[in-house]
Order: sequence, then C-alpha cells, then structure tokens
Amino acid sequence: AAVGCALRDSGVRREEAFIVSKVNTPDHGFQETLRSVKASLSQLGLAYVDLMLIHSPIGGRLLETWDALLEARRRGWARQIGVSNFGQKHLQQLEASGRPPPAVNQFEVSPFCQEVELRHLCGQR
Repeated sequence: AAVGCALRDSGVRREEAFIVSKVNTPDHGFQETLRSVKASLSQLGLAYVDLMLIHSPIGGRLLETWDALLEARRRGWARQIGVSNFGQKHLQQLEASGRPPPAVNQFEVSPFCQEVELRHLCGQR
C-alpha cells in the first residue's frame, strides 16, 4: 500500500515507474494466486503491475501457480511475469511443461553466492 501511495503522492506518471510484486508461498495454486494478484493490485491502488513474480518454489503447486500468472498477464493485471529464487530443476520443470517461460528469474548473486550454473542456464534463454 505504501508504494501505491508514494507513487500517487510523487506526481510521477504511472508509466514512468516500474512496479514489481510477488506471490508468496501460502498463495500458491491457481485460484489462490489470482486472489493474491488482485489483492496486491487493490493494496497498491493500481490496475496493473509491470512484473509479478512467484516468490519461491517452496510450497509446490508451481504449474498451477504459473498458469494463474499467465492468466493474470492475459487479463492485463501484469505486463510481465517471472519467478524468484528458482533453481535449475524448477526452471526445467516449467520448460518441460511446454508453458511460456518466465521473463525473469530473480535470485541472489554475491561474492559468497556466485550461482554460476544457474546464471549460465538463465543466460541461455
């Protein structure tokens, strides 16, 4: 809600801001994810977000959750959809399902966590 208020109070046009939100683990599943996306939009006071992510593969029901994000994009609630904290096996599971791939896989990279293989896999797509 604070992001939506800050955006409205800033005078910045909506098109000039890139807004990202995430579906948390308890909201995995088709209907649960659609409700979560709608709740995020309502809290933000926005008609759409620029990027909606599945926060984590933990919790399962990844394909149902991904299908719901595809539907949210189709409805115009999210311009792009992606994932966060997905490992190689999770990305390969999505790919093997034949569904459209995520636009983004947001994951931690630091001097202590290089994720070389995951970065290579993501860079190939």
